[in-house]
Amino acid sequence: MMRRRSVTESLTAAVFIACVVLFARMPEATARTATDNGENPPYMNPALPVDQRVDDLVSRMTVEEKASQVVHRAAAI
Repeated sequence: MMRRRSVTESLTAAVFIACVVLFARMPEATARTATDNGENPPYMNPALPVDQRVDDLVSRMTVEEKASQVVHRAAAI
């Protein structure tokens, strides 16, 4: 016998699928040279605004890493 999905389960699945589709359309992160010359990348600089640090960190994540973060029990990156 099939069990009915709860509204929460259906909504969670819909959000997950939407995020995967959106992230799949985003360009992959490009290599940064900040760590090549011994500097810390911008996301590790506490002097920068949080928005700038978040943008830098998310731009470095792969599509798989981004998609894995939308589930309730996401693994650390």
